[in-house]
Amino acid sequence: MLQFIFYQIYYNELLLFKKTDLDNITKILTKNKNKNIPKKEDAIICSACKNLITLPSDSISIDGHHSHVFTNPAGFSYEIGCFINARGCLNVGDPTLEYTWFPGYSWSISVCSNCFLHLGWFYQSNGNSFYGLILERLEDN
Repeated sequence: MLQFIFYQIYYNELLLFKKTDLDNITKILTKNKNKNIPKKEDAIICSACKNLITLPSDSISIDGHHSHVFTNPAGFSYEIGCFINARGCLNVGDPTLEYTWFPGYSWSISVCSNCFLHLGWFYQSNGNSFYGLILERLEDN
């Protein structure tokens, strides 16, 4: 019963506002709705499970290019994009220099931290590191 009385009082108070008052309040609230809130950046997600992997702002150039096409010793070709960070990746295995695509950089496999799809490789050398992610296994959010 007390809840009903509260709603009735609230409803009656709303009726006291003029339509122009409500319109002005709506304009003010709408105008300030996104004030001081940073715009959400588009995300790059795993194509299999939609897990957040990285951000466009994390893309970098290695050897003058963001994207590269390489073929591994088994004959599989990959187009990869280079990223300074990939929050949604899990790096597995011991780093190796064997068959590296970037001389001087050791690599380990990177998988999606949610569904474990192979997304690319994590490269590291003398304190520098980056991710080479398979572009066809990613999509823009």
